[in-house]
Amino acid sequence: MKQFFLFAVLILIVGTSHGQHINMLAYSELDQSHPYLPAQMKQDSGLTIVLPGVSTAWNLGQVPIGDIFVTDGSGTSSLDFTNVIDKIPSTNNVLIDAQIPVLGFDLRKGSNQFSLGYGFRTFLDLEFSKGFIDLYHFGNGPFVGEEMDLSHRFDISAYHQLSFGYAKSFGGISLGGRVKWLSGVDNISSGDNQMSLYTDPDIYQLTLSSADGAEFHSAGGIVYNGVDSIDVNYKAIAFRNLGSNTGFGYDLGISGDFEKFHFGLSILDIGKIKWNKDVRTYTSASETLYEGLDLLDFFNDETDIIVEDSLKQLLSLEERFEEYETDLRTRINAVLGFNLTPKYGLTVSYFRDLKSNYSGIGLVNRFDFGRIQAHVSIASVDSNLALGTALKLDLKPMQLYLTLDNALGVFDPSATNYSALTFGWNLSF
Repeated sequence: MKQFFLFAVLILIVGTSHGQHINMLAYSELDQSHPYLPAQMKQDSGLTIVLPGVSTAWNLGQVPIGDIFVTDGSGTSSLDFTNVIDKIPSTNNVLIDAQIPVLGFDLRKGSNQFSLGYGFRTFLDLEFSKGFIDLYHFGNGPFVGEEMDLSHRFDISAYHQLSFGYAKSFGGISLGGRVKWLSGVDNISSGDNQMSLYTDPDIYQLTLSSADGAEFHSAGGIVYNGVDSIDVNYKAIAFRNLGSNTGFGYDLGISGDFEKFHFGLSILDIGKIKWNKDVRTYTSASETLYEGLDLLDFFNDETDIIVEDSLKQLLSLEERFEEYETDLRTRINAVLGFNLTPKYGLTVSYFRDLKSNYSGIGLVNRFDFGRIQAHVSIASVDSNLALGTALKLDLKPMQLYLTLDNALGVFDPSATNYSALTFGWNLSF
């Protein structure tokens, strides 16, 4: 059971990413509809087949994962926050988002563009207070007589998405949008749980409080029968449940393409998913008491004696079977590019996640060598410096592109806070 608590602390730190791509936004000459700018017209008339690709990113907040593991003389690594505890902010956001476009078709006829695509998406979105880290690192002993903030929310989802898009140009300006039919595979999520832990200074009684009770949801992802009986069935990628757990998402945008500059604005993923298959909702009591427990003893003790029953009492949850909804992770994008010479351009890319206020802005240098376009970028993503690059090859009828935001993070994720990678290719006729 102790391993479960260590895993819970670890997942709060290491899981991350949302598809925020500074270099991808800077592409203004794609032979397909742009995944983040639904109004941007593809370059040539005719049909384009979008082939399987991948898009993923990760943001580790303020502390790289490599800084919280200490390796001893025998080569064994352990979780240790001693050197970074002062760097951890009071509220932490940790994000993961991976998208797999499986197949798509884009057809442009004059000023009209039609799109159809199928893909798969999985993401993890966590927000949690520093109190979880303090509780693991210090135990509750140093906080006797104080309330420890254990507020949190999370959403771990996987779903299919079938999209229908349309864009129309009016001279240099174009308007466009997509409707996405969604079908959920698995979900584990929570409400916006405001929780606190209080240790009485006289009798060492613990009080775990949440005004309306903390609420947790599962749709096939997890079955909770107590801290010593947790069955995790979540699949990050699984082609199942098509037609169940449905919802809709909407993308809207406006773009402009002129001789000396181009721009794009978009808002993506407005919508919800209703989860109705194999659903469970777990709710804690608004207040739970236990006398005489120092949690640091639990984390440092190898035997799990006595503490097991204590924590089972603290983490007893009421189970209900009812449908629930989760919001999509809505984001806005903005891009402004200047063509300074026939072979060189400069683009400013910006994004903001409206759910967590996670954001980034970057400056992209674009170099055009005919069939090859290369990028070199510098960006600030959630206050983390990111140096990136990108490459696009036009090998008619094939086009390939690869982008890396903060390339170091791709090769050594443990040493960086943020990185993003996209690979795609298409065939045009």
